[in-house]
Parts: sequence; structure tokens; C-alpha cells
Amino acid sequence: MPVLIDPNVQGNAVHGAIDVIRLDYAGSNYDNTLSGIFSSSDLKIDGSNKKFKLSGNPSTIPDYYVGCGLYTEGQLRKISSYNAATSVIELLDSQPDFSPAPTALSAYQITPYVEINGDGENAYARALVNSASSNSIYKIEIIGRGENYSFANVFVVTNT
Repeated sequence: MPVLIDPNVQGNAVHGAIDVIRLDYAGSNYDNTLSGIFSSSDLKIDGSNKKFKLSGNPSTIPDYYVGCGLYTEGQLRKISSYNAATSVIELLDSQPDFSPAPTALSAYQITPYVEINGDGENAYARALVNSASSNSIYKIEIIGRGENYSFANVFVVTNT
């Protein structure tokens, strides 16, 4: 049987990229989730590209979304603070701004953040939660595959 080199596969291959994270235990009570759509007044709170106002029915518990991820425009950033009185989240300063930036009518989701620690770099993911099944995790979605991993430990992060 001949084996042919496929230039598409070869050109897209990334050494040590993480393509799959197997979920061994779904857990339960991952309640720190929220979906919504930004309006123009929800963006650039206090002139900051790192602050967003949550719409709909966000939690009234202080710091409820800290440690979770904000997913919008196909990008994921980790939440560093949440002001329950104003429904404003702030993203980690160390992470880059969204590019492209969310606009009015951009959909967003807050989900548990997945930290990937290993010998490679730049891999990150989010946990998708099934609200019909005790708010258990049903899938880990890889947002950034990273590179140069030979091993990795994965942790789901959410505020208790």
C-alpha cells in the first residue's frame, strides 16, 4: 500500500498541539454559566477594553463569575472580577484584548474556564455545561491548541 505525503496535513500539523481533552468525570453543579448578547452600552465600561456589562439575569452574588471564561467572537478570556451590584465583569490584564472586539449584538457565553498546565504553551479551553443534567460538564471545547506539549494536566476553574 503506498503512503503519500499530503501537503495540507503536513502544512497544518503543529508539533505537540492538543486536539482532544477526554472528559473522565462530568461532575455537577457548575452553575456559573450565562449566555447573552451585548448591547452598545455593555461594551468598554469606564473606557476599558477589559470591562463588560452582563445582560439578562446575571448573578447577584459578588465575584460569582471570577475564574470563569468569557467566550465571544470565537475567543476566550478569563474573568478576574465581577461586581454584582453593576453586573460588570473585568478580564485578566495579562490576557490580550479581544481581536476583533465584541460589538453590539455580539453573543457571549460565560462557562467554566479550563486551565491546561504542561510543558508546552498557549493551549486553552472551556467546559460546556449541560443545564438539563445537574449542570454537569458534557464537553471540553479547545479554543487554542497550543504547541510543544508532551504532557499536560487539565483543571476546570469556576468560582465556588
